[in-house]
Amino acid sequence: MSVNRASSLKELQDYTRDELGIDPGEKTRAELLELIQSDGKDSGGSSTPPVGPELPEPAKQADKVKIMIPAQNDKVGAEPVFVAVNAKTYRIVRGEEVEVPLEVIEVLKNAVENRYRQKDDGTLSKHYVTTTPFTIVG
Repeated sequence: MSVNRASSLKELQDYTRDELGIDPGEKTRAELLELIQSDGKDSGGSSTPPVGPELPEPAKQADKVKIMIPAQNDKVGAEPVFVAVNAKTYRIVRGEEVEVPLEVIEVLKNAVENRYRQKDDGTLSKHYVTTTPFTIVG
């Protein structure tokens, strides 16, 4: 779904709800356009922080680290995870311990989704959710 300045109020409300995950409430057409243009960011924006686990000091010195990506209850959560770094692809089977280069850890740590919560005063609060949780085994 895409919208532009010519979109109706209903189209803007639908886009805000369906694509950004934000309740449009009683916002005006101009407020919705501004919100969509900013991709739902709070004023001033912010950079995306990594949300994955920190590497222990010995692991930072190693070439590879052992991780485990847990299987999850949905269909996608049972499928392997594919990570590409500098044209090299890694297939990580969920539920198994695997050794991966540090670069793969960085990709997994930085793979996040933006989520928004509407506060009591109607403003939006942005938070990040990792798309592929993992555990550093050793």
